[in-house]
Amino acid sequence: MDAQARYELFDVIGRGGGGVVYRARDRALDRDVAYKVLRAAFSTERERVRFLAEAQIAAQLEHPNIIPVHDVGTTPDGDVFYVMKRVEGETLGERIKQYHSGSADAGGLIGLLQAFRGALLAVAFAHDRGIVHRDLKPANVLIGLWGEVLVVDWGLARPFRASRGVGSTARDAYGGALTLDGEVVGSLKYMAPEQARGEVDRVGPAADVYALGAMLYAVLTGHSPRKASTLQELLAAYTRRPALPSRRKRGAIVPPGFDRLTLACLEVGGDLRPPDAGIMLQMFDSALMSGLKGEQGATASGEYSVEIPADARSSGESRALPPFPPRDASPDLLTSVDDFEGLEDPVRA
Repeated sequence: MDAQARYELFDVIGRGGGGVVYRARDRALDRDVAYKVLRAAFSTERERVRFLAEAQIAAQLEHPNIIPVHDVGTTPDGDVFYVMKRVEGETLGERIKQYHSGSADAGGLIGLLQAFRGALLAVAFAHDRGIVHRDLKPANVLIGLWGEVLVVDWGLARPFRASRGVGSTARDAYGGALTLDGEVVGSLKYMAPEQARGEVDRVGPAADVYALGAMLYAVLTGHSPRKASTLQELLAAYTRRPALPSRRKRGAIVPPGFDRLTLACLEVGGDLRPPDAGIMLQMFDSALMSGLKGEQGATASGEYSVEIPADARSSGESRALPPFPPRDASPDLLTSVDDFEGLEDPVRA
């Protein structure tokens, strides 16, 4: 049965990565699905290769928090498509807006943090497999009616090292890079500095950690950490440190430890952030547990010590993240929490 006979398309339910997502019915398996298509008439070969690579990477990253892909192919008209699980629910971005507008239907802060942790688990798994997402944002996290959390839109994903458990994709057959040096890809409000500068070779797991930190900032405050409507404004905004989440919005509830974690992830220098989502996950859990216990979640020196499981690193070594702020930071950065009254404060380039 060809694709046109197998899938019955209904209304448009989303757009992303250059494709259009339809609510559809899989006649062969008699179930509802989401059908994403990229029309040949409105796309280049490079865009179609990227689209197919998106489907293949998502399909190969089998994880409870990554959208399952059921089918992929090309229609007789040359359109490329893939079929994935249809999720009824909302995005993390919609839940964030509901919560910070006072809606009782948002599930509260704990519900938002649980959803965020689901996304963090998905990205930690991808990093462990050698894949970086590069377009993480609240709109790319779906929350189903039964609480399932799924990270979607892997169209900009690419390997950052030899992938473990991920096979070849259309990207390999294409024989060339899908992102050129100097090309800026991603979503402005959640984009790491190295990504905004088009430094393709430097965009690795730490860039995803920046985006996750920006998402966590939005969960806690209802705002993105750096305001910018253009790339030039964003590059200028990197010269200033965002306000602590606990000070960004009057009356915001920020569990102890999350101020430090969030700003550590939003450091301008990638080497100053948690190195990957797996480490961030451990820091997140530590901060969350400390918050539930009413503790600060850091040592007296302000340093997070995170033990890495032996099977998570080829070296099998454990290491501690650097203190935040770094010990060699300029004195004006070592101010107390009470000094962070404005929306933004200076930070080193």
